[in-house]
Amino acid sequence: MLTILKVIGWTLLGIVGLVLLIVILVLAVPFRYDIKARYHEGVKAKGGVHWLLKLIHVKFAAINAQVLVKVNVLGRTFKKLHVGNWGEKPPKPEPEPEEARPVSEGEDIFSAQDEPESDAAEPAPEAEESSAETEEKPAEETAAPEPEEKPEEEKAEEAPDSSEASAEAGQEEGKSLDERLEELEEKWDALMEKYDTAEAFLSDEKNQKTISLILKQLKKLGKHLLPTHFLLDGDLGLKDPAKTANLMAKIYRFYPLLGENIRLRGVYDRPETNLYAELKGRLRLGIIVEIALRLLLNKNFRRWLKYFLKKSKGEEETEEIKTEESAEAAQAAA
Repeated sequence: MLTILKVIGWTLLGIVGLVLLIVILVLAVPFRYDIKARYHEGVKAKGGVHWLLKLIHVKFAAINAQVLVKVNVLGRTFKKLHVGNWGEKPPKPEPEPEEARPVSEGEDIFSAQDEPESDAAEPAPEAEESSAETEEKPAEETAAPEPEEKPEEEKAEEAPDSSEASAEAGQEEGKSLDERLEELEEKWDALMEKYDTAEAFLSDEKNQKTISLILKQLKKLGKHLLPTHFLLDGDLGLKDPAKTANLMAKIYRFYPLLGENIRLRGVYDRPETNLYAELKGRLRLGIIVEIALRLLLNKNFRRWLKYFLKKSKGEEETEEIKTEESAEAAQAAA
C-alpha cells in the first residue's frame, strides 16, 4: 500500500514539475520573428515566427495576394495553409476564334437557310387595311379634349389665404427654434457635467498615481515590442518629381532617430520604386504577464476595471464599489 502511494505521489510530483517547467519556458523563452520584403512591380515577402530553437516554427511566403503558411513542429510540417491560387496551375488560354475563310469565285456564299422567305416578305392585307383606316380618320376625332376653365370665384375659394399661411409658418419656425435652443442647453449641461466629473477624477491623488502607473507600464511594453533590427533600403521615385521631393523631405525627419536603418534614395527623372525591408524582433510573454500583474495588484486599478466591466454590460455601479468609496472617504477624513 505504501509503495502504491509513493508511486502516485512521485507521479503527481513529476507532472507538476513538468507543467511548471513548460510554464517557465513559455514565459521566459521569447518568440522571435523575422520578415523580409521587397517591392518592385509587386510585393514579395517571406519570414517566420519561431520558439525554443525553432522547435515550433511558423513560416510564410507572400506574392501579392497569394500567401502560403507552413507550421513546422520538430522539423516536420504539421499544417499547411494557402490563400489565393498558390501552387495552382494557371488556367489554359482559351482558343482564339477562327478567322473568316476567304471565298472562292465559284463558291456560292448563300445557303438555303439564308435565303429570305417569300411569304414573310409580303405584307399582310389586314395590316394594310388598318393603316388605311387610321389615315382616313380626321384629325378632329384624335385630338384630346381641352380642359374647361374654372371661374375666377372658384379659384379664389380654392387658393389658401397667404397671410394665414405665413402666420402658421412663422409659428412653426418659432417652435423649432425654441426646441433647438432647449436641445443646445441640454447638450451644454451634459458637457459641463462630464467636464466636472473628469476634473474631479483627475484631481484625486489616487487616480493620479494609478494613471502614472499605467503610463509607465505602457512605456515598458512599447520598448519591448519595438523591433531589435529594422532596415529600409532602395530607390523611391513617383510620377511627379515634386511629390517625390515632398515625400523624401518627410522621411528625412526620421533620420536623427533611424538614420542608420533608412537608406532611401530619391529618383526624380523617372517613376521607379524599388524597396527592400528587413524586420526582426522578439516577444516575451513573461513581460506581458508581469505588466498585467503590476496593474492588477493596484487596488484603484481593480476598482476601475470592475466599474468599466459593469458599464460595458449596461449595468450601473454595484453597492460594493459605493461602499468601498464611502469607506475610503471616511478613512481619509479620520
